[in-house]
Amino acid sequence: MHPRRGPRTRETGALAALHSRPFRVYAAGQLAATISLWIQRIVQDWLVFELTGSPAMVGALVLIQFGPTLLLGMWGGVIADRYATGRLLLFTQSGAAVVALLMAVLGLTGGLGVATIFIAVAVLGVLSVVERPAQQVFVGELVDAARLPNAISMNSTIFQTGSMLGPAVGGLMIPLGPGWAFAAAALLSAGNVLALKQIAARAEARHAAPKAKGQIAEALRYCVRRPPIIWTLLLLCFVSLIGLNWPVLLTSMAEAAGAGGVGYGLYTSALGAGALIGALLALRRSVVRLRSVYLATVGFMIFKLIAAFVGNQWIFVSLIAAAAACSILMWTAANTTLQQSSERYIRGRVMSLYILIAIGGQALGGPLLGWVIELTGPQGAMALSAGIPLAAALSIGSLALLRQRRARH
Repeated sequence: MHPRRGPRTRETGALAALHSRPFRVYAAGQLAATISLWIQRIVQDWLVFELTGSPAMVGALVLIQFGPTLLLGMWGGVIADRYATGRLLLFTQSGAAVVALLMAVLGLTGGLGVATIFIAVAVLGVLSVVERPAQQVFVGELVDAARLPNAISMNSTIFQTGSMLGPAVGGLMIPLGPGWAFAAAALLSAGNVLALKQIAARAEARHAAPKAKGQIAEALRYCVRRPPIIWTLLLLCFVSLIGLNWPVLLTSMAEAAGAGGVGYGLYTSALGAGALIGALLALRRSVVRLRSVYLATVGFMIFKLIAAFVGNQWIFVSLIAAAAACSILMWTAANTTLQQSSERYIRGRVMSLYILIAIGGQALGGPLLGWVIELTGPQGAMALSAGIPLAAALSIGSLALLRQRRARH
């Protein structure tokens, strides 16, 4: 039985999670950490391009950033299940602060080179293998079950806000020199470390998974046996592989429309605004079911499918903004469903699989979507990138509903 939607209370309102002091402290630190992360990304990407003049080198930097998660992501979940997530986050965020500080010192003394940047990004990539699943689980340990959907939605809102503020701050600091930009990133990371020190012990009272062989295989079997988990992950596979990678699509759409770089900037701004709206809408959702994932996915893909055939630029911009809003609703609903459907002793591994699908699907889907664009053109590729996940959502949703009805009878 699912709880019925009742009147909004402190437990179910749009700011319910903030009534928990540990979550308030976490939220402040996480906003600082997200801004810091984006400052570093913007500055390091620009610096590598400036030093080498090679877009391929910037692409290699992205590969190094996400490569460790693709190779070791599930092991990060094993670690998150085995140790206190608060302590893990304190360790990884302290490491990130040290890296930013060293980059600042090298930048201010003239010792910052391409090799140094690649090493720093590789270190941060390895730390993120543990940090990502630990963070997902930690959020759920700062609030009670009634506030979990709101806490996850608010975490998404924090990320979207930081993702808009960070690049802007980083861009403004580039003329001052990379050293000062990295110094600002280090200061923000240090603020997050101080916040985590206040609440790290909050997540220590829990049932840790003991050391044992085959823990990744155990997690895979666990996911298969639980319909809300396996249906959600299966749907996300389709979405991540072909339904995302907006930059690949929108650069081609802007070129085809004759909008150029200005048009592409407008499109990406629309995505950011839509994502923030979606995150704010998710804050008002107090009950999340598997159906929420399907409906958000269907909305995401319908808006995107219509946008593929619209000739008016402003209607196109409005549609992709609506698609981005539904995308955030989909991801927050999926995150909440997975956390609510998994037991604590295995939740880190479940969430690491979620992260692996999200990142791995996009990494594989980028070249695939580029190939489809070359074959069909940007409009055809955009239609296919919406139509295939839409068909998957309708098929998986119908199959899940049919099996649910059979189970009742």
